[in-house]
Amino acid sequence: MNFKDLLERGVVEKYTPDSEQIQTLQERALKDLASARALGASDPEWVYVISYEAMLRAGKCLLLAKGYRPRGRDIPKTIITAMSAVGGEPLKPLVNLMDLMRRRRAQALDEMNRPIPRYEGEQALEHAEKFVAHVLRLARKSHTQLTLFR
Repeated sequence: MNFKDLLERGVVEKYTPDSEQIQTLQERALKDLASARALGASDPEWVYVISYEAMLRAGKCLLLAKGYRPRGRDIPKTIITAMSAVGGEPLKPLVNLMDLMRRRRAQALDEMNRPIPRYEGEQALEHAEKFVAHVLRLARKSHTQLTLFR
């Protein structure tokens, strides 16, 4: 799905954010990654959840930097769909992983009898670091005031 389709369907809308909103999302995504790294192997479920949240915040940061915001009831899914349209081919594999992480995260939080093993937490953090770095680079290109950070 391309971005024009998302606009026509009302999944995203034109929006003029203030720089503080974008910067806050960027900083929070980076802080989430730092928190996930600090947890390490001690709590793989929270490493997984925090890694996913970092990806989600970075994705929203990019949308805002491009002058759009997600709409609807399922904002996380909207952000993931929009990332496929905005990020291009290099981001597609990571967006697909993000969507899998969205579902796995929900399972981990809702079904306590299905814990996330350490290797999944480690992989989630690794994927999140790649995704966040790439997405924030794209956001900085769209919104030059972000270049002052990290």
